[in-house]
Amino acid sequence: NQFGAKTGRFSCSNPNLLNVANPETSSGQNVANGRCIFGPRNGYIWLAADYSQIELRIFANNAREERLIKAFQDGRDPHNETREAIPFLASKPKDIGRKLAKNTNFTVINCGGANVLKEKYGIPINEGKPMIEGFYKAYPSSKTRQKEAAKFAEAKGYIINSFNRKIHVDPNYSYRATSYDIQSSALDLIKISIQRCYDFTKREKLDIHILMSIHDELIFEINSH
Repeated sequence: NQFGAKTGRFSCSNPNLLNVANPETSSGQNVANGRCIFGPRNGYIWLAADYSQIELRIFANNAREERLIKAFQDGRDPHNETREAIPFLASKPKDIGRKLAKNTNFTVINCGGANVLKEKYGIPINEGKPMIEGFYKAYPSSKTRQKEAAKFAEAKGYIINSFNRKIHVDPNYSYRATSYDIQSSALDLIKISIQRCYDFTKREKLDIHILMSIHDELIFEINSH
């Protein structure tokens, strides 16, 4: 669905392939990996090109959050960076702390708080609060960016994303401005990439097909011969 979301982000239905279960990001202890049942046609292989942490990168850039930007520039894992930056998470085993840090990163950049951590990931409020507070303490420019974006959206009724596209924001929900900004910017970047890849495969007459975009991944089906 090209226009399923206000930001222009792709959405899927019947089935919802964009939200197939993934143990790393889903709540619960025994989440099945629903993605492994999908595969290429006979004679073809799949290649996944991943725009790794694209929304977090856009958020860090727009917020001018130096610590996160430096982590990306140095090739460090931004989720582990957040784990190390928040004492509550740093005290936990590394794998658990990193998963919680990833939940925190995506919750905050999409303008959520401890209540969202509880609703989406089952994290108790008394644990979610120090995670959210720890994020803003470690990355102080983030709060400034969110406030500036919300103030602009409240006054104008829209935000302008990284590709100079206006995205409508209900002034009564201006706190969503940052989320709309990074989602639409990431989507525009990926759509440009899809068009360029399509033009390339046609120009070179390659038996390569763009299967779909799953959030920040482009999936190509390539003739293995």
